[in-house]
Amino acid sequence: GGYFVFKQIKKEKEEVTIKELEKAKEVLISESKRIFSDVQREWQTLVVEHQREQLQCYIQYLETQIKEYISRKVNENNNRKMLLAKQIEGIENKEKKLTQTITWNDEFLKTILQYKKEISLQLLNTYEIANLTKS
Repeated sequence: GGYFVFKQIKKEKEEVTIKELEKAKEVLISESKRIFSDVQREWQTLVVEHQREQLQCYIQYLETQIKEYISRKVNENNNRKMLLAKQIEGIENKEKKLTQTITWNDEFLKTILQYKKEISLQLLNTYEIANLTKS
């Protein structure tokens, strides 16, 4: 009988140990699933945050590049406007000089025509006087 009790206790200890191991295994599996779920959730959050940060960096970079491009184009445009304004001013100055030259030319022609009339009259008078003195 003592051997049977000893074997029974040993068998019960093994069964209890097996049950405890099974419970421990279930607890470990359950905890592993929970930990995996937590890690996966946190990992996704970290990845999304990282992607947002990267996107913000790209957006800032693009905004800077766009602002610099617009600034360059505005400066180029202003330079063109100043050049065109100088060219227009030069053309207007030449136009004024040309108009003034035309006015002087007209006055000069009037003066020449006036002198021509006067000379013609003087010649005519001289010719008439010469004819009268001959006759």
